[in-house]
Amino acid sequence: MFTNNLLTMSTRSPFRKALKEVRTVVVPAFLLAVGFNLFASNGVPWIRTVQQLDSASDVDLFGSNDTGVFVEQAIDTMPGKIDTTDTIPEEEYSVDQDVDTSELKSDAEHSEEKPPVVDVPEEEDHGSDVKGITTEQAKKILDQENSIFIDARRSDQFVKGHISGALNIYAYEFENHIGDVIGIPKEKRIVVYCDGGECELSHDLSNDLINFGFKNVYIYTGGWEEWSTTDYPKATGE
Repeated sequence: MFTNNLLTMSTRSPFRKALKEVRTVVVPAFLLAVGFNLFASNGVPWIRTVQQLDSASDVDLFGSNDTGVFVEQAIDTMPGKIDTTDTIPEEEYSVDQDVDTSELKSDAEHSEEKPPVVDVPEEEDHGSDVKGITTEQAKKILDQENSIFIDARRSDQFVKGHISGALNIYAYEFENHIGDVIGIPKEKRIVVYCDGGECELSHDLSNDLINFGFKNVYIYTGGWEEWSTTDYPKATGE
């Protein structure tokens, strides 16, 4: 029986040793990773929240086709319009020679008050708010050929299929593609997409583009998942 106990102890001891070694390596590594994530400026959130987007209207994207009434025309047709060409007769005034004009000038200079300084608030910029667009809106934008589409997925996904003419900038490698976007005008309309649905790559890349200075960024919420089911322009490869 003593022999059996020795065999049992000798059998368990390697597993206990291995478990202890694993514990020695894994626990410090885990604590180190948690600490780094807490203090990192771009740390990964513990709970992933799906960002909600406002939908862009056709007026936001393409403007209004309605014919408005010009202000000038409205003024011309207003009743009782004042004819500004009429001159108002000037009244004649005489200056009493006995008045000391230098004294009057001095009093006038002292009586003048400087206009108060008014702090004009900076105009709020709403151009940086990202809005979502539909498949039909994305197709219309693509047809206009005046915008840039960016695929935020990995390169191996991009080469298998993407929206025709789109650039590929993987969301987690934006810093490697600064040279690709630095020459793009900041007012240029940019449409970012990924797989659609719960894919967050387009949101991450849009935030990077906005922080870089772009003010006209939209997210195609349907993404490649919806576009691939249509007969709209597609491409493969790089």
